[in-house]
Amino acid sequence: MALLTRDELKDLAGNSRGLCTSLYLPTHRAGPEVQQDPIRLQNLLRGAERELVEAGMRKEEAGDYLARARELLKDPMFWQHQEDGLAVFPAEGTLRTYRLPMAVRELGFVGDRWYLKPLLPLLIGDGRFFILALSQNRVRLFEGNREGAREVDLRAIPSSLRDAVGYDYEQKTLQFRSSGPRGGGRRGAMFHGHGAGKDTAKDEILTFFRQVDEGIGKLIEDRNAPLVLATVDYLAPLYREVTKHGNVLEKVITGNPDKLDGRELHGKAWSLLEPRVKAERDRIAARFPEMRRAAKATAELPEVLIAADEGRVETLFVGRGVERWGRFDRKTRKVEQRHERQTGDADLVEVAAVTCLLKGAAVYAIDPSRVPGGGLVAALFRY
Repeated sequence: MALLTRDELKDLAGNSRGLCTSLYLPTHRAGPEVQQDPIRLQNLLRGAERELVEAGMRKEEAGDYLARARELLKDPMFWQHQEDGLAVFPAEGTLRTYRLPMAVRELGFVGDRWYLKPLLPLLIGDGRFFILALSQNRVRLFEGNREGAREVDLRAIPSSLRDAVGYDYEQKTLQFRSSGPRGGGRRGAMFHGHGAGKDTAKDEILTFFRQVDEGIGKLIEDRNAPLVLATVDYLAPLYREVTKHGNVLEKVITGNPDKLDGRELHGKAWSLLEPRVKAERDRIAARFPEMRRAAKATAELPEVLIAADEGRVETLFVGRGVERWGRFDRKTRKVEQRHERQTGDADLVEVAAVTCLLKGAAVYAIDPSRVPGGGLVAALFRY
């Protein structure tokens, strides 16, 4: 399964051709409930086939269109390695699937584009972050948001210090531990040993951390996304010494991260991040009234759609869970809105959010009652 990034979202948004089917379902990580998950997908596929036929596709064509997705029903290993949600995008001759670190509402959607709104919490500005669980024996990277976190496949990144330096470092007689606080209150680090071995051991750890940092840099496309370190306190300063990531949190999940699973790491990381996320979101929202008076902000959905398409939106607030169906003609700039979906309609709130993300804007999903201006959406403009 692919890691969902903005580039992946851009590819999904830009490759919609003809009829597109989007399927979402909650899944289970373990236990007897796992057996329910393929049944959910089977029911969604049946509904999608009916919709495809109603949209004009012959039954045989619809069957072929969904064939690769149906193959998942016969793959027990696929279902034994799930997280809390699953997104499935069948298309002619291909199939994309994404494990999701949060539960999603069971949903099947057939339209002229893939329906991407349930994926947005993984990419929007109010909570997307990464956790690097780092010890000398194990490396894990998690992508998360307020709802949960999923482990990322590290591919060629060395998984331990032994893998990085190529021999049994455990035979060394040196011990590396943290020293007491220094001048600015930050903890330093020091080796205890004899002779040149002290420097050698530190250099080996730095080499290891450089390889880890280079590897995760290829996996995290946004080098300014918050990165939370989970490590023993004496290793954190060394990783900070080598990292090129632009937003490593000062606070660390301390202790041996090897003893923590993904859920525990997520809970500890979110407790560190939530105050900062909320403060930044509230600071931006407080600017809305003044910017609207200066014609640099709006709470009108048609104006947001046009500004988003032109790349003028700097920050977008959307009400979590709200929908507004209709059509947006990018050529004529005409917007039609409806409360109930009609054939060929798109969720215009989703269109606005996806467009803003792809144009580099920050997007926040918040309680509908807290959207600035009292509408479904609110946008602050770059110009």
